[in-house]
Amino acid sequence: MIGSAILSACSAPPEPISVGRAKGNIVFWNGDIVSVDGWLGKCEGFDCALFPSRATMEEMRSNLPSSDEALDAYEQALGIGADARFDEKAKAYQYRHVRIRGRLDSTCTFHTCFDRVTDLHPMDIQPLKATSKAD
Repeated sequence: MIGSAILSACSAPPEPISVGRAKGNIVFWNGDIVSVDGWLGKCEGFDCALFPSRATMEEMRSNLPSSDEALDAYEQALGIGADARFDEKAKAYQYRHVRIRGRLDSTCTFHTCFDRVTDLHPMDIQPLKATSKAD
């Protein structure tokens, strides 16, 4: 009984979660299917990330990739794994508030990943309505 309570405490929640919550629990929820709400940046080639806020996404978008501001913004983001079909669907939602369903992967938490960092293996994406202009 106690063992199952501990295991259930380590399972990802069924409801949508924030980018910060996904990043903060990626080791515990490694391999779990989650729905994550955030702001999608450019999603093609070596780039695809889900940001915790519009402001953070805009920091990445409006600065040179190697700038301190862009690097700080990217550190807060969840890397979305490469998948050609997902990228094609995601094109319509770039720079918008979205929910992405996928499998969390903590590999890049412990190892340096090059090219496209995969914190979340995407399965589906859907747009969300912005709740305010400050999102």
